[in-house]
Amino acid sequence: MIIGLVLLLFGGGGGELSFADVFSPFVKDAVTNEERADQILDVYKQTDEDIETFRKDFEDNWSGQIKALLSNYDATKDDFFRLRREMDEWRNGILKTTLDTRFKVVELMTEDEWKAMVDAMDAKADEK
Repeated sequence: MIIGLVLLLFGGGGGELSFADVFSPFVKDAVTNEERADQILDVYKQTDEDIETFRKDFEDNWSGQIKALLSNYDATKDDFFRLRREMDEWRNGILKTTLDTRFKVVELMTEDEWKAMVDAMDAKADEK
């Protein structure tokens, strides 16, 4: 569920989509304790900020390197593989951030709240 959202955010469908926007209604319905619900939403907001930093880094750093390599007639396979290894490490940072989010949220929710939220999200996805 979370990894799918990251792929959507980076796959061109992101735009204004955010963890906080997506999860907010589900958290508010599943978590009756307002203070914990706010803490959970703060975790999602921080994740949004972290992902925006990754997105900006891609635009500022990686897209230029990709264009430069693609336009370089003399670029070798090793050049492309090196860039791919570096980008894989960068992408792993995004995945770690989103996975850490999941565990931070789980720590703030009861098992019943988590199940209620996931069930509600699954039901919503099945509607589409």
